[in-house]
Amino acid sequence: MNPQEQLRGILASPASFNLNSTQQDSFVHYYELILRWNRYLHLTTLTSPSEFAERHVFESFFGASYIHSSIREILDIGSGGGIPGIPIAILRPDLSITLNEANKKKAIFLKEVATAIRLDNICILNKRFEDIKNISQDVCITSRALDQLRQIVPSLMNLIKSTRQGLLFGNESLLELAERSISPGWSVSAYPIPKTERRLLISLLRFT
Repeated sequence: MNPQEQLRGILASPASFNLNSTQQDSFVHYYELILRWNRYLHLTTLTSPSEFAERHVFESFFGASYIHSSIREILDIGSGGGIPGIPIAILRPDLSITLNEANKKKAIFLKEVATAIRLDNICILNKRFEDIKNISQDVCITSRALDQLRQIVPSLMNLIKSTRQGLLFGNESLLELAERSISPGWSVSAYPIPKTERRLLISLLRFT
C-alpha cells in the first residue's frame, strides 16, 4: 500500500475525521503535492501518512472547532505549506481563507494546491504580514509556526487586535507571551492539543 492509500485509510475512519469522499480526495491530493514539492522547498519534516494526518490534518481540525460563529474569513499568517489554512478551507467551504506567505516559492506552491484541488474559497497573499492593512473585524487570524519565531509575536498581536479572533498553535511560552501582549477587552484561553506533548491551541477573542 502506497503512502497515499495509507492516508486515505486513516482519513476514512469515522472515529477520526468523519470526512466525505470529496474531502478525502482533496486531502490525498494535497498530500501528494506536499511530498512532491517538499524535496525543493522543505515544507515539512512530518511526511509519513500518520504524521500528516495527526499533526497537520487533525491539529487544523482541532483549531477549526474553536472558530467563533461570527467569523467569515480566516487569515493564515506565515502559511508555509498551508497549515492550518488549507485543511480549514477543505473542512469549511463557507469560510474565505487568505493564506499569507512572504516566501515567493512557497506562495507559488500554495497557489498550485488551491488550483489543483479546486479550493475556490482560498486566495494567496504574497507579502510580509507586517505590510497587511485594513483587516475586517470579521476575520480570525491563525498562525502555527510561532514557537521558533517568538520575535514576530508582538507584531502579530498588533495585527490580531484589529480583528475578532486569533488562533495560535504553540506552547506554554507562547501562551505567556500572548497574555502579556493582549489588550483589555480580549480573553485568552488555552486548550491542550490531543495526541501531542504540551502543545496548545491559544484562542484570543474580542469580547467588547
